[in-house]
Amino acid sequence: MRRLLIIACMTIVSCVGRTGGGARIIATERFSGLYAGLLEIGQTGKLAGWDSTRVRQAVDSLLVHEGVTRDEYRTTVAWLNDDLSRWRAVAERTERILEERAGGMKRR
Repeated sequence: MRRLLIIACMTIVSCVGRTGGGARIIATERFSGLYAGLLEIGQTGKLAGWDSTRVRQAVDSLLVHEGVTRDEYRTTVAWLNDDLSRWRAVAERTERILEERAGGMKRR
């Protein structure tokens, strides 16, 4: 599961796009929630057969909803890439978030 999370992150990064640097780092707890949302978008898009434009629109919408810029996302990913233990913490928290969300969906 953790390996899948890391691979998915790299895929999502390519969808978010590239802009300048110098943005703030998103708190790990907040980033984990954002990351869970990005993974859900990736899965939904794959199952629905979305094209790259539709995936990008969904990613942009999530970033706006969360109040996060592309620069902040990219800066945070770069910061996480500097230390594997940081990614491990994000992956573990993201996994719990996804499990909670899936559990809530099963109960309905």
